[in-house]
Amino acid sequence: MEKSCPKISVVIPSFNQGSFIEETILSIINQNYPKTELIIIDGGSTDNTIQIIKKYSDSINYFVSEKDNGQAHALNKGFSIASGDICSYLNSDDLYLDNIFWKISQLYLKDNFKWVASNVLIGTSVDKSEIWEAKITSYQLFCAEQTIGQQGTFWENNCLKKPWFDEDLQYVMDHKFFINLYQNFGRPKYLNFTGSFF
Repeated sequence: MEKSCPKISVVIPSFNQGSFIEETILSIINQNYPKTELIIIDGGSTDNTIQIIKKYSDSINYFVSEKDNGQAHALNKGFSIASGDICSYLNSDDLYLDNIFWKISQLYLKDNFKWVASNVLIGTSVDKSEIWEAKITSYQLFCAEQTIGQQGTFWENNCLKKPWFDEDLQYVMDHKFFINLYQNFGRPKYLNFTGSFF
């Protein structure tokens, strides 16, 4: 089974998130998925972020801490070296849950999707949260309002020319990227599973 598993590359952009990033890293390690590539792009944190990252160096494939031009720039740096079949990114205060990598892997082997959206828990903690169900609307409605959670979205590497994220944007660069995916490949495959927390 392991040989046939697609590699999943996850990029974590971070900056002074020492209070949260350990839980984020562990949520990836604890997937126990055999082909995970974990890339952390830190913007030069001055808190305890670096010490926490070094604690898990054996499970991190690439790490750099240096001044950057914001989240979109950090993501582009990370994905420029990502070698997985499937890509995703997780902010340094979000979590993956409940074997989501295995679910994504099984779906990819079955359907060879270009991109997929799944449900996301949203709240102040996993215990105090509600489900944000990924709703796949028409292209026009999707452009007007992002109806999927970035934390629950995965896409095929090299599906679009890199860099993927508009570095002039800091808050909706994921939505613009997803619009590009929709425009090129149609609506995402829907996975009726809640495997991440925002």
